[in-house]
Amino acid sequence: MTITTANTLFVSDLDGTLLTSSDQISNRSFDVLTKLTRNYGLKFTAASSRSAYTIQSCIRNLELKLPVIELNGAATIAQKNNQLQRQSIIAEQFVDMFLQKSASTKNSFMVVTAANKTYWYYNQLDICEICYFFGRSLYEEKPAHFLEIGKSAPPRSIYSYYQLCAQADAGDIVADLNQKTAQQLDVYQFPHKSNKDLRWVCCHPKNATKRDAIIDLAQSLNIAEQNVVVFGNANNDISMLSHFTQSYAVANATPAALKAAKHTIANNDSDSVVNCIIGLLEDSLPISHEFGLQSIAPVAQPISRTLLDWKT
Repeated sequence: MTITTANTLFVSDLDGTLLTSSDQISNRSFDVLTKLTRNYGLKFTAASSRSAYTIQSCIRNLELKLPVIELNGAATIAQKNNQLQRQSIIAEQFVDMFLQKSASTKNSFMVVTAANKTYWYYNQLDICEICYFFGRSLYEEKPAHFLEIGKSAPPRSIYSYYQLCAQADAGDIVADLNQKTAQQLDVYQFPHKSNKDLRWVCCHPKNATKRDAIIDLAQSLNIAEQNVVVFGNANNDISMLSHFTQSYAVANATPAALKAAKHTIANNDSDSVVNCIIGLLEDSLPISHEFGLQSIAPVAQPISRTLLDWKT
């Protein structure tokens, strides 16, 4: 079947996939996605471990007409009005536990929802984290809503819990949370953006995966699953890379992500996501010369070495 902008949903992870090694979207990727979206109706969005507030800032307010998938699938949020369209709520039995942990643990917070808006419910953030979260909000057109534990009514609709810790402690904290939640939540760790000695530990409901969020989004757009194209690089992308038949891992992906994906493309510093999108659309939309690609080979092979070799 020919891939077109009308019948296909494209979803990309951000860090390590669409973003370069400097955590930015390249000028070329920004320009190509902007033009494809404005002029050709490309259905493109992001699925990230980031919050919706930082997704837009890191891609320089790229015009994403579709909702973005935040916090590894815990919620889907419309960018136009900041309204929650989908969320996976942590079971009530764990809410009090997280409230107690947040009240006693420095640099921890919960992401909650009320009246279809997202709130960050925090306690004891140090100056660096305050500058990061509050600083980000000052430069957003739709700033985040912050609530301090003990100064507002306790939230009940929690869909994510975060705790900052030393790298050496992360494994024990993950194991402890797995035990206390009886493996009913997904618990994992990932590096702090600016301090390699720190780790964030995060909890989501089991069904809060990028795969499930993308399936729901595709259904809302009346797009069949075989017409979903996903891009990723990390272990939190495995759910979508293994599920969708048109899945692409960048060359710098983790071994597990490379194994899960059906195809491999060039690394994240090579504009590989937009190059692949152009190639997939070539039969229905001959635009390779318009966007600076001299030739594009077919991409039907299980591993697309032609895509892997694309350079800009």
